[in-house]
Amino acid sequence: NVRPGQDEKWYNQERANAIARGMLGEFEGNYPRTEEEALSPMTAQSCFKKEALDLLWENARDPLETGQNCIHIFQPWRPGYIYGAGIDTSEGVGLHYSSLSIIGKYGLNSELVAIIYSNTIATDLFSYESLELCKEYKNPLLFIENNGLGDGVIKRMLEDKYPNLYYTGQEAGKEGKAGWTSSTSRKRNVFDDLVNDVNNNTLVTPFKPQVQEMMEMQWVNGKAEATGRTHGDTVISLMLANQALKSIKSNIETKITNPRRDWRTYEQQRLRY
Repeated sequence: NVRPGQDEKWYNQERANAIARGMLGEFEGNYPRTEEEALSPMTAQSCFKKEALDLLWENARDPLETGQNCIHIFQPWRPGYIYGAGIDTSEGVGLHYSSLSIIGKYGLNSELVAIIYSNTIATDLFSYESLELCKEYKNPLLFIENNGLGDGVIKRMLEDKYPNLYYTGQEAGKEGKAGWTSSTSRKRNVFDDLVNDVNNNTLVTPFKPQVQEMMEMQWVNGKAEATGRTHGDTVISLMLANQALKSIKSNIETKITNPRRDWRTYEQQRLRY
């Protein structure tokens, strides 16, 4: 409404035209009326629910510690937590970002606890910093996509004998291949897991650039695409870290504290009455 002639009548008419053309999401993105709308995702095509993203944006905060201008720690390692990590790699030439996300899970809820986020450091240095940060969290299960630039990071992890690298195929009892092997369907499945966990508020991130990237993730021809300048790199690393958590099998066994009162005894008593 800053421009002459773009009043409420004009807005309603153009919005109706956009709906008729199936371009409501693009219209809302191009003509926000408030700061809130400008920062919100295009709700018609957004991968994530606006309400969930609004809550994340409202609760985003500064890290407890930042190192090398790109390593952000929100919560140090804590006993009782389960940790998972994911890496998305770039060339470090100022376009896409390299990102390591580490998630901590306690009970049913998960939260980003640390992240590396840079588009200027080279792959080798990024690999080194990722190794060092993972050590601080007792070497969590680490997901790295094993194609393209990810292979370089995987190679460094193998050279340094990282003890908890994910191997594709291990879940089927096979020797497996180092790294996570993706396909269109596998990527959609793990991204859907991320969307569901974010939308139901069981996975949160306090890192504002990551929330911004989520706001720019849109469904385009059935695929999740980053439609903004950020390329969605931290969303991918978060997706992989979330999948790492889901791949960890609990080592807690159910124990009967009183052997005389196991489930069979209970069932017999129930049937009796």
